[in-house]
Amino acid sequence: MNQYLMGIFKDSANNGAFNRVSKYLMQQNYDRVAAVVNQTNTTPERLADGSINPAWKKRQREIEIELAARVARLHNGDPRHYATRGTLKKMMQWDATNRGRQYATRFLNVADWPITQPANPRRQQPTGDYFSLRCASTLPQVVTRGGMQMKPLKLN
Repeated sequence: MNQYLMGIFKDSANNGAFNRVSKYLMQQNYDRVAAVVNQTNTTPERLADGSINPAWKKRQREIEIELAARVARLHNGDPRHYATRGTLKKMMQWDATNRGRQYATRFLNVADWPITQPANPRRQQPTGDYFSLRCASTLPQVVTRGGMQMKPLKLN
């Protein structure tokens, strides 16, 4: 079993076993939290002049942040089931504890939940960028790279 699992972890090529398993697990986690998140946005997308409505854009960002935070929390353990049953506020409060290890916060890397690095330098990890998980033809100015393309996983 050890050799089998190590073979997966060591195969980190673009289409390698580790990436395929990771994408599958992330998709499973997304599927589990998608129904928990209120994804409605009743604000009109466009203003009268045809430009994007800032209120609509703000709501879309709130939806994306919540989905990303819940997926990240589930991916790194959710012993209290906050990602699937709790409020976003409660989940992020737990994320800030020693047991939560700021995993969802690090994944988000957004001003809404700033990262307070712990004193222990071994726990200081670089922050993530949830935008890198998105497929988008246009990106906000703060994003320097495009997203990872999500494809259905086909296991043989």
